[in-house]
Formats: sequence, structure tokens, C-alpha cells
Amino acid sequence: MCPFSTNIHFDYDGRYSKDGDDYEWIPTDARLYLERSLVVGTIVSVRVDMEKKRM
Repeated sequence: MCPFSTNIHFDYDGRYSKDGDDYEWIPTDARLYLERSLVVGTIVSVRVDMEKKRM
């Protein structure tokens, strides 16, 4: 996020962030972050397994 961005906070688990002319919705729903971390963790595990097989 740009140091000169404008953040607008809402009471329903998210906020808009303005950076220049662009707006982006940033959710704060814990389930979204949990799902994202599970996917990233799975991808990292697959990559580590592939690297071990190369050795």
C-alpha cells in the first residue's frame, strides 16, 4: 500500500483503500485469510516436496 493512500473503514468486515485513482476493497473476514493461508501453505508444501525429489 502506498504511504499516501486514503483508507475508508466500515463496520462490516472490510474497507476501501484509495491509491491514486484506484480503489480496492480489502476484506477483514477471518475466513478469507484462513482459506488463503491454507492454499498458500499447500502450494509451499508441494514446492518443497518437488525440491526434495530433485535432490
